[in-house]
Amino acid sequence: MAQNADVHLIPMPSLQTEAEIFLQQNEAAQIKLVLEKVELLKQNGLMNDAFENLSRVDYETIADSLQQKVLFQLILCATLANRNTDAAYFLTQYNNYVKDTADKFHIRWIRPIVFLQNEEWDNAYAEMLAQCSIQQKMVMDSIWQFHFPNFKNPRKARILSALLPGSGQTYAGKVGFGMINLLGAAASGYFIWWHWVHNYYIISAVTGGGWLSRFYLGGLKTSGSLTEKRNEKMASIFKTKMSSFWIKNVNHSQIKN
Repeated sequence: MAQNADVHLIPMPSLQTEAEIFLQQNEAAQIKLVLEKVELLKQNGLMNDAFENLSRVDYETIADSLQQKVLFQLILCATLANRNTDAAYFLTQYNNYVKDTADKFHIRWIRPIVFLQNEEWDNAYAEMLAQCSIQQKMVMDSIWQFHFPNFKNPRKARILSALLPGSGQTYAGKVGFGMINLLGAAASGYFIWWHWVHNYYIISAVTGGGWLSRFYLGGLKTSGSLTEKRNEKMASIFKTKMSSFWIKNVNHSQIKN
């Protein structure tokens, strides 16, 4: 059994008393105290603190009924705290440790949300379809297909920028950035040519070359980063939409076993 939950929010004079009371309890009572504190932290919006408190419980050695409660709360707290990797890990642990079919059925509703947060799109989609009624399945499928992001390829954006400055930013959806990059590269090229033909070789090479490098090489870098940021934003919006739909509209009393 793990030590008492994190007590950094408790005044020091009461720390020893709380620890003594905690250690005097049996395993079930100790877990109950931890879960009560976790629930209080959750109610106050301290999801990360709730997860950290609960993660100290040695769930591998406790009774099966307590194990199910602890692992479920670990998944829920990690999901609410946007600790996506932790949520996926404890979902796997739940599947490994909890053997009761009824308990596994009880947690099925959160599986698609964990998959969504970790951007496992195929798994999330398949899990949602598997749990929906026929009518819900049609609605969910249409919403998924309509809102699923049109992700862009950062590598393609960089290649486009290499071929034509500004085209990578335009591909990423930043037309204004693309135009600035294209005009900057064109102006730098003209600056180099004009000074070169008028025998200002040093200015042409150093100043013009520096500007051209800034716009050309900078465009290669920003086109990729802008594409990645666009993808992240679209993924975040999609995850929020689908998670909200799943929680609010799927009647889990109708979910098939």
